[in-house]
Amino acid sequence: MEAASKNAVDLRGDSSTSEVNQLKQRKMQGQKGGPSTSSSNSDNGSCYCCGEKNHRSPACKFNKSTCHACGKIGHLARVCLSRGRANQRNSNFAKQTNTSRSANQRVHQVENDSSEEEATPVYELFSVSTVAGAPPAFQVKVKIEGIHATMEVDTGAPVTIVPFAFFRNHESVFAPLQKTSMKLRSFTRHELEIAGTTNVTVEYKNQRQLLPLVVVHQSSVMLMGRSWIRDLGVLKDLEDQLFTNAIQESKQSLKDILEKHNELFADGLGKVKNVQVHLNKIADPTPRFFKARPVPYAYRVKVEQEIDRLLELGVLEPVQYSDWATPVVPVLKSNGNVRLCGDFKLTVNVATELERYPLPNVEDLFARLSGGVTFSKIDLSDAYCQLELDDSSKDLLVINTHRGLFQYCRLPFGVASAPAIFQREMDKLLQGHDRALCYLDDLLVTGDSAEDHLRNLDSILTTLQTAGIKLHPSKCSFMQPSVEYLGHRIDAEGLHPIQTKVEAIERAPDPTNVDELRSFLGLLTYYAKFLPNMSTMLAPLYQLLNKDQQWRWGAVEKQSFREAKRKLTTSSLLVHFDESKEVHLECDASPYGVGAVLSHPSDAGDRPIAFASRSLTKAEKNYSQLEREALALVFGVIRYRKFLLGRTFTLVTDHQPLVSLFSEKKPIAPMAASRIQRWAIILSAYSYRIVYRKGSLHSNADACSRLPVEATRIPSTPRPADVVLLLDAIDDCPVTVQHFQRELDSNPIFMKVKEYIHRGWPKLVDGELRPFWMCRAELSVEGGVILRGNRVFVPPKFRKYVLAELHAGHQGMCALKAMGRQAVWWPNIDKEIESLVRACVVCQEHAPEPPSQLAPWPYTKIPWDRIHIDHAGPFENHLILLVVDAATKWLEAILVPSTSSTATVTALRSVFARFGLPRTVVSDNGSSFTSQEFTDFMKKSGIIHVRTAPYHPQSNGQAERLVRTMKDSLKKNQSGTFQERLDNFLFHYRKAPNVATGLSPANAMFGRPIRSRLDLLRPEDTGSLAQTTSAPRFQPQESVWCRNHGHGPKWVPGEVACPLGNVMSKVLTPAGVVVRHQDQLRRRESGVLVPGTFDEPDGTSSLPNSVPESTTETVPNDEDITARDLEAGTALRRSQRVKKCPQRLDL
Repeated sequence: MEAASKNAVDLRGDSSTSEVNQLKQRKMQGQKGGPSTSSSNSDNGSCYCCGEKNHRSPACKFNKSTCHACGKIGHLARVCLSRGRANQRNSNFAKQTNTSRSANQRVHQVENDSSEEEATPVYELFSVSTVAGAPPAFQVKVKIEGIHATMEVDTGAPVTIVPFAFFRNHESVFAPLQKTSMKLRSFTRHELEIAGTTNVTVEYKNQRQLLPLVVVHQSSVMLMGRSWIRDLGVLKDLEDQLFTNAIQESKQSLKDILEKHNELFADGLGKVKNVQVHLNKIADPTPRFFKARPVPYAYRVKVEQEIDRLLELGVLEPVQYSDWATPVVPVLKSNGNVRLCGDFKLTVNVATELERYPLPNVEDLFARLSGGVTFSKIDLSDAYCQLELDDSSKDLLVINTHRGLFQYCRLPFGVASAPAIFQREMDKLLQGHDRALCYLDDLLVTGDSAEDHLRNLDSILTTLQTAGIKLHPSKCSFMQPSVEYLGHRIDAEGLHPIQTKVEAIERAPDPTNVDELRSFLGLLTYYAKFLPNMSTMLAPLYQLLNKDQQWRWGAVEKQSFREAKRKLTTSSLLVHFDESKEVHLECDASPYGVGAVLSHPSDAGDRPIAFASRSLTKAEKNYSQLEREALALVFGVIRYRKFLLGRTFTLVTDHQPLVSLFSEKKPIAPMAASRIQRWAIILSAYSYRIVYRKGSLHSNADACSRLPVEATRIPSTPRPADVVLLLDAIDDCPVTVQHFQRELDSNPIFMKVKEYIHRGWPKLVDGELRPFWMCRAELSVEGGVILRGNRVFVPPKFRKYVLAELHAGHQGMCALKAMGRQAVWWPNIDKEIESLVRACVVCQEHAPEPPSQLAPWPYTKIPWDRIHIDHAGPFENHLILLVVDAATKWLEAILVPSTSSTATVTALRSVFARFGLPRTVVSDNGSSFTSQEFTDFMKKSGIIHVRTAPYHPQSNGQAERLVRTMKDSLKKNQSGTFQERLDNFLFHYRKAPNVATGLSPANAMFGRPIRSRLDLLRPEDTGSLAQTTSAPRFQPQESVWCRNHGHGPKWVPGEVACPLGNVMSKVLTPAGVVVRHQDQLRRRESGVLVPGTFDEPDGTSSLPNSVPESTTETVPNDEDITARDLEAGTALRRSQRVKKCPQRLDL
């Protein structure tokens, strides 16, 4: 048992975490009797009697209490070490060591620690009794000085101890005891008296050794420590004892489980609860009634007995009339009984729709066996008959026998839909049981250990019993290390072929015709997964299956036949697929087939999961070696898609160019052959890492490829019609594919190239083959010609014709190369195309201007030093003169009536009046800039006029670029008049920073940005304004003389109502409220206002436009001032009549 083996391995460790039978050595810490470091309650400072930590055991009030768990005096039940261990049964060794030291004996623990202060070893010996019913202790029999003794094995004890009574009874044969400084303490902290130590001769099996022994007075148990365990090698015996105990416990547990589910094995036929099978009829089926077939007299009694049995079980019931009747065929079973099989293919199967439910894939089932140790095989009794039919289906399933008509009440064998229906119901029933495999009526249960297996088996049997199913007891086997299932022998290591079938293949005689050969190959193919070498080995045999092949059984065929039988009998083991382990897929190809090996890597080498291979078709045999190796990769990935998809795996090949072509880190090679590109797309759906392995280390997959199975079993990928589309197109030309084929076959160099493509390239080649060797990964042979990707290799004899055909349309050099790359290839084709175009007179006469690098204008930092001018338009019936400053990029756009010299000079004169005369003016060669009038204007102004080259607008790029920018902006902005749109463009252009200068044109031109509405969002700097302004000169209610601008005196008395800013004030005069500048006011002595009137010009009470709105203060109106004066007791001195504007006669 795996658990027992593991437990025995655990015994080899020096450390132990068990609570009992543990012997450790320690040295005193501090004073004698200090705290121990054992695993008991006393070790961590707590009281052994009650578990509290504020006192020690001798001072505990419960040190004389009786434990309710074990019945002993000295502690409470809550700290009892034996509590919960009684009757515990577990095959796990860690649990066994806690409970199985002794059923009625004492259990010892001695601890050892070290101290730098004191070197005296102190051993603590704990004694705990267990209740009856615990598993027995592990014991071995030895001879000590010739005396037979049975010792209890304790892997946690560093020394071996015996009681003094044993020593005293045989004192004559022992050497005298030696004194020792070693100290032992009991579990209750009392020191044990050591009688001494001695060396004794120990005999165990076939060995004899001199070993140390410790003799104590108070002990009654002989305890074997680690030193004796190692020296005598007793671990193997412990492992066997553990295994035996585990087997016995498993058998007992299995017996309990089977007794718990005894209803499953009871007589009678089961019936799945809550399930009724319904067979769907086709539209308007025609009833079919067949008469009963005669029964042989030798079978008649057995047939009647079977009918009676089925009637008793409720499978059949007699009917008097039926539209449907199926004849029955009696089949003799291996046990001598008869099975009645209805020939339903004549009746029910043609009248009902076939149920579509997939049967499990055998590989998927075997993949779930990973980790299984033992196996239980469950067989259902009369499996299909445990499913009840509904009434409508019963009418169809009527059999006609020599005893009359009988109607099936249960689903019978022979109905075409029965397997799918039964599998569907079983899958529903066993859903959630991951370690249970079900293929129709065959169930297999496993587990990672004996305990896990028993749990799974108990759960499965409970499910089956709850559903009402009955089992066939004689065909069930439980907890077996190996079982036969679905034609394979299964054990913990993996899959094996069934020996009886292998022997049948081994004893098979030589076939004498095609039918016998096909039968042999069919049986051999069932075990193809075990054969790494099939494709090449069976190639001669598969050739005999061809229709046009004459039967010939010669020496080659005999050798292939015998080698196939030998390979199967010596086939390797296939391990179970484990999802938690790394997966390798090794693929290889030969001239005859492709092969793949799926395996789990391990330290001991790759452990195969499955082998697969197939032979190449006639077309695939013409593939290049590169393409065959790539085909092997695709074949392996598709074959094991269910194992590989959704996980990362390693793809192994012995063809190094594929590592680059199919690299997971590189894009698909554009120059690769079309089928290579298609296969790369297929592989891109998987997460893999492709690696190269030398052919000498690639024997598994190499053997598979050289021994492929029949190719027709796995169809190859069809070739798209466009693979050789170019070759088909060339057939219509004067030069055809046949010309290429004859030329290639007549040239020894090209013949060697084709040979290397087909068989593989060497590491070094001659100079003539070097161009082909450089692109060898992209070369292939199709239709007798060489292809590089999809491009046909053109022999030298036909290259001039192909070049003339490409250049027939006089396309440019780049276009010609692109056309050539799509169609043809030969070494240095690009250079020959370039030479052809350069030598073509027609192409040279119409060639475009050569590109040249423009010379930049001299850089200038001085604003308005050099300007560029140009005309734009007509644009929306307007002509515009553009003036651009080279240094600041300042732009002026002036609407002009025409492009004449006069209009141009007039516009420039206005611009020069604002900005001054530039040093240089750059323009094109328009008539307005080349006229004598414009030339004279330039000379008189002292301006250097520079004209660009004719028909070369790039030279005046400053102005040309802004013409396009202005037009784009005006097209986008359609609101307002043309002048408004133009001004809006200029405003935003001048304010926006320029890429060349980093500043806005306005800032570069004037040294400051121009103000826009966005500046209203920025708060003003009121601090600097306050520092530069002074306080108002006149204060409120101050008496002043106010300048009179109307009729009457020049100065009139008044009183300042409130200041308006720093230099203006609102003044109350006899004539009303007026606003005056501080220069229009004089101070006067306080006094009563002199009554009088004068006329104030219109508009004096309104604020001038020059006063900013932000500095204007709220001024009270006349009514407010009058009310305030009245409240202060001031007499109103002015008239209250309503003033009106005089009516004058305008003559």
